[in-house]
Amino acid sequence: MSEHAAPAGDIRTQIRALVAHLEHVLPGQAPIRDFVHHNTLHGFQHLPFPQALATARRVTGTRGYLPPERFRAYFAEGRIDLADLTAVLDEATDLGADQPLDGPLDGTALRRRDIYLTALRFPCEPITAARLHWLVDEQAALTAFHSDVPAQARRRL
Repeated sequence: MSEHAAPAGDIRTQIRALVAHLEHVLPGQAPIRDFVHHNTLHGFQHLPFPQALATARRVTGTRGYLPPERFRAYFAEGRIDLADLTAVLDEATDLGADQPLDGPLDGTALRRRDIYLTALRFPCEPITAARLHWLVDEQAALTAFHSDVPAQARRRL
């Protein structure tokens, strides 16, 4: 019997003594489902979340979100769909997604939302002037769609 045990005749006293001893051994909190070691944004918690992520990225080089390619892969797999993207644009009122852009396209007003949805679904990387000239001359970039533009988008445009 351990040094914390009571005399053998009083079981309640023994249990109380063992529980008192276990308080020193076991953690004072209930088991947690997921282990979280550290809030990596703790130094930026005074900032709004998007600004905290941007500041942390600038200071540490770490990303707060997956890279855009991963989200595009999730879209291709169906884990993210057009309704999800639209819902996010609807919530982000500061983006002005419903603002029309100048000039209708075949009588249909183009909105910022159309540009955002295109940029979210397809990679849009800047190109050099030389590449633009080549695309115009060799790929008819001003009169034809790029090969990866879906047929439904081609019909709409």
